Amino acid sequence: MDFMERMSPLGNATTEECADYIITLFSYLTRKVTMQNLYQ
Repeated sequence: MDFMERMSPLGNATTEECADYIITLFSYLTRKVTMQNLYQ
């Protein structure tokens, strides 16, 4: 865990944060996003 924390300067996402991201991707808010520039 220590190694992962050091490699992730912004911290690791929680389960709830991941779910929020997925909901956003399938929402009307991203109707013009082509997914070409979204990196994780």
